Amino acid sequence: MYSRGAIAEGSGGMRCVRYGTMKDWVLALKVLLPSGDVVKLGEPLNKNRAGYDLVHLFVGSEGTLGIILEAWLKIIPLPKRERKTVFAYVKDLESAAEVILEMRKRKILPDISEYMDDEVIKALNKNLGANIKESKGGALFIVIEVDYFDDLMDILKGRADEIVIAKSKEEEEEFYSLRAKAAVALKPEGKLFFAEDIVVPISKLSYAIRRMKELAQKYNAKLPVIAHIGDGNLHPNIIFAEEEFEKAKELFNEICKIVIELGGSVTGEHGVGIQKVEVMAEQIVRNNGFKVLEIMNEIKRIMDRENIMNPGKYVEAAYKIAKERLFK
Repeated sequence: MYSRGAIAEGSGGMRCVRYGTMKDWVLALKVLLPSGDVVKLGEPLNKNRAGYDLVHLFVGSEGTLGIILEAWLKIIPLPKRERKTVFAYVKDLESAAEVILEMRKRKILPDISEYMDDEVIKALNKNLGANIKESKGGALFIVIEVDYFDDLMDILKGRADEIVIAKSKEEEEEFYSLRAKAAVALKPEGKLFFAEDIVVPISKLSYAIRRMKELAQKYNAKLPVIAHIGDGNLHPNIIFAEEEFEKAKELFNEICKIVIELGGSVTGEHGVGIQKVEVMAEQIVRNNGFKVLEIMNEIKRIMDRENIMNPGKYVEAAYKIAKERLFK
C-alpha cells in the first residue's frame, strides 16, 4: 500500500542524493484504468525498449490517470563498503552550500547529505529535548564512503566550527533520528505551517536560502529550513498563526517565484495537489512552454475520457489556469 502511494506521488527521501527517487526504482506496473481495464505496463527488466515508457507516465501522476494495483521494483544489494557518519556545525549558509559544491567538484557522491538550519536545531532542543549544539550556520548531516572521508574533512576545514563523527551504529542512528524528527520538532512552533518542497540548482543553493530568509524578514514570519541539500531539494517550513493564512500564501508564492527564476522546480518530492497548481503552471509555461502543458492535458483526456480520476486537479487545473491567463 505504502509503495503504491509513493509511486503515485513520485516520492523521495534522505538517500535520494545517491539512489534517486521512486521513478528510478519502478520497472513495471499493473494499473486499473478509468475505463475499468486492468493493464500491465512495462516489464520487470532493467532493459526494455519496446514501445513508449508508459510506466513512468504513472509515477508522480497523483491519481489522475489510474489506480496502481501492483508494482515491480528494482532491488540492489546492501553496500558492503564501510561508511562514515558526520554531523558538522557549519559557520553559515554559504559554508554549507560551499561544502556541497566542493563535494560535487571532487566527484564525491554521499549516501546522505542533509542540512538543518539554526531554527530547526533550536526546535529539536526545545520540543524534543535533543540537547545538541546550537549553531548560527546550522548543521550538515553526511554519510559517506570511508574512501572519501579524508576529502570530506578537508572540505569542511574552515567551513565548520565543530565536527562530530559517529563512533557506533547507535550514534549513527541518533544522527539519522535527529534529521528524521526535524519536521515533527517544528510543529509546536505555530498553529499551522506549510512544509514546502522546492528544488534549485546546486550552484544557487546559498543564494536561494538567503533570499528566502530575506522574505521571512519582510513578512515577519518563521521560516526554518530543512534540506536534502545534496541534490538541491529544500524544505522551507512556513510557520504561521491561523489568522495569518493569507500572508503565508503570499510568502509561499514569492518563494516559488524565486525558484522558477533560478530554473528550479516548485516541487521535488511532495507533489502538487491543489496548493501548487498555479505555480506549477507558471513553472512549466516559463521553463518548458505552454505546448508542453497542453500535451500533458491531452494525455489526461485520452487516459480518462470521462474525467473521473481526480477531476479538476494537477495537470488539468494547471492547463486551465495557464490558458485563462494567457501564459502562452
